[in-house]
Amino acid sequence: MAKFAKSICMLVILALAAVAQSAVFEKKPCGTLDLTSGRTQHCFPPDASHHSVCCVDIKTPDNNYTPSGNYNPLGSAIRAASRPSSYSWCTCSKEICTAQLGGRVAYINRAVAKH
Repeated sequence: MAKFAKSICMLVILALAAVAQSAVFEKKPCGTLDLTSGRTQHCFPPDASHHSVCCVDIKTPDNNYTPSGNYNPLGSAIRAASRPSSYSWCTCSKEICTAQLGGRVAYINRAVAKH
């Protein structure tokens, strides 16, 4: 009987491990941004290493220059991946959102803790 219980415990542990590894990271919605679009697959990675700022209500999508003067054309991608009612995009920083795009930071995605 003890051998049977041990086998059952091992099966449960293996099943739980498989479920934990197959868990899909679900991205939090960001304004009207279509997170299923090929243009947005880089947005909000689980480790929050880049493109983790949700920028909404973008007023100047055609401003091609960052606050530091770097060329950063985003207008066509923003228009293709979000709606005019509230153009939205994932940015690397609050400054890109507010100063370049004239948007509002809705949230900043934080890294997902690994258990």
